[in-house]
Amino acid sequence: MTEGLRHRGPDAGGLLDKSPLAVLGHRRLAIIDLSQGQQPMGTSDGRFWVTFNGEIYNYRTLRQELEAKGHAFRTNSDTEILLAGYREWGEGCPQRLEGMFAFALLDTQERRLLLARDHLGKKPLYFRWRSQTLDFASEVSVLRQAADWKGELHPTALAFYLRLGYIPSPFSIYRDVEKLQPGEYAVVDGTGLRRKKFWDLPPPGYEREFDEETAVNALETELKAAVQARLMSEVPLGAFLSGGIDSSLVVGLMASLLGPGVKTVTVGFSGDQDETRAAELVARHNRADHAEYRVEPDFHGVMGTLLQHFGEPFADSSALPTWHVSREARKRVTVVLTGDGGDESFGGYDFRYMTHLRDVRLRRLAGGKPGRALCRWLASRWPRRQDLPRFLRLANLLRNIGMEEDEAFYHDLCFTSPAIADALAPELGTAGHEVESHVRAIYRSGRGQDPLQAILRADAKLYLPEDVLVKVDRMSMAHGLEVRSPLLSKRMVELAFSIPAGLKAAPGHSKRLLRKVAERYVPRELLTLPKRGFHIPLDRWLREGLKSPFEAEVLASPDHGAGLIDALLVRRLWQEHQRGIFNHGYTLWTIWALNAWLESNRRVSSGARAREDLSRVG
Repeated sequence: MTEGLRHRGPDAGGLLDKSPLAVLGHRRLAIIDLSQGQQPMGTSDGRFWVTFNGEIYNYRTLRQELEAKGHAFRTNSDTEILLAGYREWGEGCPQRLEGMFAFALLDTQERRLLLARDHLGKKPLYFRWRSQTLDFASEVSVLRQAADWKGELHPTALAFYLRLGYIPSPFSIYRDVEKLQPGEYAVVDGTGLRRKKFWDLPPPGYEREFDEETAVNALETELKAAVQARLMSEVPLGAFLSGGIDSSLVVGLMASLLGPGVKTVTVGFSGDQDETRAAELVARHNRADHAEYRVEPDFHGVMGTLLQHFGEPFADSSALPTWHVSREARKRVTVVLTGDGGDESFGGYDFRYMTHLRDVRLRRLAGGKPGRALCRWLASRWPRRQDLPRFLRLANLLRNIGMEEDEAFYHDLCFTSPAIADALAPELGTAGHEVESHVRAIYRSGRGQDPLQAILRADAKLYLPEDVLVKVDRMSMAHGLEVRSPLLSKRMVELAFSIPAGLKAAPGHSKRLLRKVAERYVPRELLTLPKRGFHIPLDRWLREGLKSPFEAEVLASPDHGAGLIDALLVRRLWQEHQRGIFNHGYTLWTIWALNAWLESNRRVSSGARAREDLSRVG
């Protein structure tokens, strides 16, 4: 199992054998206390042992507090804080931590194991619990080493994947494997396994009164402290620089703290307008040591490898540039800071968020249930062709007005429309209803008076940890590169959700407060550029450079998605996409990635095997 994680920890490996109670393994990426931080690490009396992935940014403060309580330390490693912290605070230890972490802490005396995952879900933790035996790991693929492994696919997980493009916690692609959720811990002892949330996003009504100047100053102070904390390293450190507001602000703050010469890396796409010009502008402004790389549409050469690192199907195409930028960054540094998290906390997805607010207002003007019913009727008959003039593409607008607020959020979040997903895999039966219930419940949990704050909170609970952070963790750790996200500091997120949403963003003014902070650190020209995002031009690539590989690997395949996917429907979607009638890019990529994942993992030997697995749940 530890050999299967060597890419995450290329510097050292360790093993603790306390059979028959437990065996702990670890692979190390050495960042802090290079000479003494080996794991699994134990206390001097041998009672407590820990294996830990991540960084604890407030470990020096916690160490001072623990030393004042009489705890002695033998290393300068943040890992040792977990051992002393658990001895002092027990299950309250994870709540005290500021950082990114997934760890397992063994108490040999009480015969108890604590598993914990950080507040926002930056680090992964998979586990398999059956017959009073626990297997756990940072990546699901290594759990397949278990002697009793069956690897049966989970129909609800497949339904999630076909709609969203990813599989959220607590689900995994396998029936008997779960993910620990963000801000959650689990305790395993003689009584079994129990799980508990130790942190969650601030609830509706958490907002306080702010004027703009106070909010901007508070954000600058908190973000600067978060960047400062994430500069601790005994190995080379740099930053991803996409050219967007968030990463540019992080680089500006790094330069203000470190001076000129911060190492920055960006990638662009050959033949396309992207953010490389903006990134170069920011790098020059901050006198950074900047490197730029170009990416070609090389799905065939890379995607099988990418999906092996995810361990389960994953359809966010921006994994491809993330893989490339991580690979190039690792040639120069071992740690990078990034701007992840700014969009979900501060209203950066301008089109989605402002469209959501528009739909809420129109829904209220529609005249109650009769008006919404009329909108649904019109939406069901309105043409959805991509080749219509933009002002006539009203089908989604009418659909959303006719829906409840949480239902519209669900449909807008889906990579593939629920109707197409149902038609693609009819054998999954009613699993799609479980997906819808799960997503809508997440939205409702944050629904208050402000629909913008509700959608920000829902994205921070679902899309951010289950897509964005999964992508960044797997693609960076595939190259032994550690990524740190100052905007995802627990304190930063709590501050963000204490600020009224209308102050953070408004129509035509996405991330208004972050832009105000950025004015102090980035070139003014950057603030007027449109948001492009870190995505490949999927629509065009599938009509050009990726056309032949898709036809060879998917259309020519005798067994689409192990026999679960309707091959005739896939061919129809492909033809419509090629003719420009519809943009099915996300759906086609989702199908392709599923095929590639099944092939790379060789989990399903035939369509009959997959159908047999799924038939067991009716």
